[in-house]
Amino acid sequence: IYYWKVEEGLDNGAGGTYPAGDPNNRVSPVWTFDTSTLPEITAQPASVKIDAGQTAVFSMGYSSISSASVTWYKDGSPLTAGGDITIETDTDSSILTLANTDSSDEADYYAIVTNTGGSADPTLTAYLRLKKRLAWYQFEQNLNDSAGTNHAADTGNVAYAAGKVTSGGQAYAADPNGSNYGLLSTDAYPKTGFGNGLDTFTYECWVKLEAGEGGVILGTFNDGTTTGLRFSVNGAENNISAHVRQEGGQFVQPGTDSLATDSQWHHIALTYDGSAMKIFVDGSWKTTATGTVTNFAAWQYPIALLARNSRGTILEGFTGQVDDLQIFNYALTTDQVAQAWLGVQGGWICNTELPSLTYDYDNNCQVDIADFAIFAADWLESNRIYAQ
Repeated sequence: IYYWKVEEGLDNGAGGTYPAGDPNNRVSPVWTFDTSTLPEITAQPASVKIDAGQTAVFSMGYSSISSASVTWYKDGSPLTAGGDITIETDTDSSILTLANTDSSDEADYYAIVTNTGGSADPTLTAYLRLKKRLAWYQFEQNLNDSAGTNHAADTGNVAYAAGKVTSGGQAYAADPNGSNYGLLSTDAYPKTGFGNGLDTFTYECWVKLEAGEGGVILGTFNDGTTTGLRFSVNGAENNISAHVRQEGGQFVQPGTDSLATDSQWHHIALTYDGSAMKIFVDGSWKTTATGTVTNFAAWQYPIALLARNSRGTILEGFTGQVDDLQIFNYALTTDQVAQAWLGVQGGWICNTELPSLTYDYDNNCQVDIADFAIFAADWLESNRIYAQ
């Protein structure tokens, strides 16, 4: 790369000019000229998380002073267009399209640009992950993961009682009594990595509490103010809350009122879409905390199930009953959380997130002529205040 500028030596008022570098001279901007023949990457591909069957699209940009070709790679092997794979390349960009995606498409993708001078460094790696349930603890008299192989080791003797969820042959719920819990491996979900349940997620379960009961459902913390996770119901904060922290200490922490200790089953869901973390109770939205946490490290200590592993010390063991804990790698929508509740309970619930309910004056979860009548009565009354 060549750099140059032009400097004009101005009259110094003494019959000469200022020397080169004198601040009184006029100086042009610095120009550059690149004589490299290698291509240059100008836009990186982005990672994609989609439902199975949808189309994934990766795109990248480049510049080249000579004719160039682009090769896309999947897990280190070159891809060829055909079938569900489409590759479109022009003089400054390339697009890889994967149609009808399934689990076999979950992989790491990158591209390499080559011209007459050689090849540029590969693009950054982009990941394709399907939206899915990562782990599922049904607590059918064990701490096994029905969605995979991330079974928890029972460190005490977790007891079991009659469960809430009865579909699919389920009959039991965990009853850990505060002193019994499970330990997952440091490689279990949720964990660092795109689509592994920390960047975006849903954690949901059913909980039944007596007076004074509660604790942590899922949790572990690395050393120092670094990566940490806590999802609790009536824990030390005596509310339904979560704390998700990245490297450096930045965190997102929503919290809402404590769960009723009425010996009834209640559905709890925690969702995070990358910017908003929400808590739902019995299918209804309760609170939102905003913030972005993306820089996570690998777990140093095993994830505790029904407790919190605080740098090797187990704290806040859960008392009460828990059933059907599920971990997803994406944020369920308000409607999807509601259906998780309605699929067991039936009936209907109100979507309290809707802005239109501002005008639901009679609190029946619909805006109709009755609400207009309430509004009109107040409108006609006018509420004017006059001078004494």
